[in-house]
Amino acid sequence: MSESFISLLEEHLDHRNVVAYANTPNDVGEYTSPSVSGRVDVSSIEQVIRIVKLADQYDGETALYPYSTGYNWGLGSTKSPSDNTVQLKLNGLNKIREINIAEGYAVIEPGVTQGTLSRKLLNTNRFINVTASSAETSFLGNALDRGVGLRHQRTEDLLGLEIVLANGTLHRVGWWPEQGKQSALYSHGIGPSLVQFFTQSNLGIITGGVVRLLNRPEKSRVAYISFSPENLEYAINTFQHWSAQGLIHGVLKIYDETSTLTYGANKGEFLVHLPISGAASVVSALSIALETEFVKAGEKFISLVWSDSSTNPYQDDIVANLVAAAYQGDTKYHDILLEKTLGTTPTEIDTEGKGWIFFLPLLPFSGQAIKQAYLHFDDIFESTGVRCGATINTLSDQIIDLVVSIRFEREEEEIKKAHQALKLLHEKFSASGFYPYRLDVEHPLTNSRNARTLREGEIIRSLQKTLDPKGIFASGRYSY
Repeated sequence: MSESFISLLEEHLDHRNVVAYANTPNDVGEYTSPSVSGRVDVSSIEQVIRIVKLADQYDGETALYPYSTGYNWGLGSTKSPSDNTVQLKLNGLNKIREINIAEGYAVIEPGVTQGTLSRKLLNTNRFINVTASSAETSFLGNALDRGVGLRHQRTEDLLGLEIVLANGTLHRVGWWPEQGKQSALYSHGIGPSLVQFFTQSNLGIITGGVVRLLNRPEKSRVAYISFSPENLEYAINTFQHWSAQGLIHGVLKIYDETSTLTYGANKGEFLVHLPISGAASVVSALSIALETEFVKAGEKFISLVWSDSSTNPYQDDIVANLVAAAYQGDTKYHDILLEKTLGTTPTEIDTEGKGWIFFLPLLPFSGQAIKQAYLHFDDIFESTGVRCGATINTLSDQIIDLVVSIRFEREEEEIKKAHQALKLLHEKFSASGFYPYRLDVEHPLTNSRNARTLREGEIIRSLQKTLDPKGIFASGRYSY
């Protein structure tokens, strides 16, 4: 993109909102930096529309790349896979336009953080599905990237979207509130469903959305179960059975021995955070059932304690406190853990924090699949000396979201080894059929070996060409 487009933006916008880049921004993952022409700090929807229309009328190449807060750590942060982009930073669109406690929805903009929305709902009978990431991350941005909360995958929270298309027109899809009417919160409508059409896409710029608020349960508690690595396959198969039989109410989280060491837990053990919630009588009955199942497992499990027990040994554990609060939509511990992990605050992670990379594949919920994943980790350690840590998140009784993390010192040799490990993760897991559901900037969809995405490519490319014939929006991680 020519520098003249930056000059054009400075002419038509407040010049204080436009930044011409001499150097590309840093990111905590130390990914290869694409060239970036500049950034616009957007403060209104009208500005977004004006920028898109200027790009449409511009006699030359444009490549607009929007992001919300920019805290997509471990996957590239603010970076785009494309060169010569103009970034649109949308965190200035930070209004909570409406919260309706009675009907269970909120209308928000992409700059609204999960911490802000969470605090608005404290002491009400509603809460939001938060992730374990920073309280300062965008709720809408993460949902659009199909992030995973403590209750379910966040795509389930999206009811409606507000979109600026490549021709500069503003549209709404999905469910939106109508004045004087109370309708069912149903995002699909009649006919083709368009809300999910705009997730993980570069088909438009999202300027707002309607998100679902969850009913706060009468009672919640978390079971902490530990087991040794040699019982991993048995444990996963057991948890799958418990999940299928309704013993788990949310995303079961399992921190492996590498991950638990990061937070000071017992060396050589896996630690499970298993949520139960609902009516007090239901929670009581399920607690008894879970304790019975634990006893049946015999020596396969080491211990079971409850979050609300007076003898809970994890009451001062940062991760345990975060997870227990997060199951109820509270983000008060999130950034305490983040600072302990990376050594700095959210605003400084990309420039000052330790190195951090994520790899996010989906696996079948089976002990055999997890065993195969850990064999891959062992092979990668032998090849690179990098030990991958993992958190096992259960999205249903059939799917595991495996959050694989690589921490490293931001020195040339360590960066090189970390990225070699990431390359091997993509190769080995794809060869096993364990494909990632979110991508980093150096492994975009165009490099995917997933047969399904290759089959769908022709349809998606046709839709992209129809909605954005001039290629105004930059190719993203999920572009064909």
